[in-house]
Amino acid sequence: MLDFSAQSESSSNRGLAVNGSYWHVKGIVVERAGDNGIFVGGSDNVIERTVTRFNRDTGLQLSRMSSSTPRDQWPSRNLILSAESHDNADSDGEDADGFAAKLTSGPGNVFRHTVAHNNIDDGWDLYTKDETGPIGAVTIEDSLAYENGTLSDGTQNSSGDRNGYKLGGEDIGVDHVIRRSIAYDNGKHGFTYNRNPGRMTVSGNVSIDNAQRNYSFDARHLGVPGQRLVPQRQRVQRQDRRRRRRLEPVLVRLERLPVLLVRRCHELVLRLRRAPGRVLRRQDGDAVTAARPVCRPGGQRA
Repeated sequence: MLDFSAQSESSSNRGLAVNGSYWHVKGIVVERAGDNGIFVGGSDNVIERTVTRFNRDTGLQLSRMSSSTPRDQWPSRNLILSAESHDNADSDGEDADGFAAKLTSGPGNVFRHTVAHNNIDDGWDLYTKDETGPIGAVTIEDSLAYENGTLSDGTQNSSGDRNGYKLGGEDIGVDHVIRRSIAYDNGKHGFTYNRNPGRMTVSGNVSIDNAQRNYSFDARHLGVPGQRLVPQRQRVQRQDRRRRRRLEPVLVRLERLPVLLVRRCHELVLRLRRAPGRVLRRQDGDAVTAARPVCRPGGQRA
């Protein structure tokens, strides 16, 4: 564990800075840094099974090393694998995300099997601005964002954006890819394009019970192949919260749709709509019995 409690909050007080290339950082906890817990300014690195928590800015961030770093040296082709980032909060309440590849990150960066929860701002932030232009396209896959905008102790800050996945900024187009990921119970939107006019690939995701919209996308994104706009009236929600009845546009895949049940203690159960009692087999060879169809209120099958 790397504990930086002695640091004051300052942009110069990062915890671990990975500014080289071809490093493999694995299995460490970085906490209470005065800025980012882990900062990646190099390329072709693997950051695996890390936990970044209680830092005073984004837990794990990819951005250029300094203001003089040329675009062709922005951090690229980094893999963030099986990492967790939570309870990161800055004093202003508007900058500390779980994960970020924003402002000055290059192409080919991937977040896979990652979890961002209970950060004061967003779970993921892929923000861009006019001053520095577009960043490289980011891939997020098989990941989870929940309860961002509220720290584990219940602290909130109205200055934060509080999204699960924030995918852009300032009308700069970047063709990000986000697939097979989950957002629930975030303080604003689950997935938001955030003024990114690029042609993003958003597929196979599940988003439920977020405070405003599960999916917030401009209409131009409805042309993404393999997706369509459908009304979502019967969302499966946490059993201890009220059900919402409003119609909401949602991007979904045309394939068989997964039903996500979110239970107490954040237990996630993904059930496929298959015949009752059918025996499935996972890649590890274990037998799993498929769940019976989930019924909506009123007795209709989901």
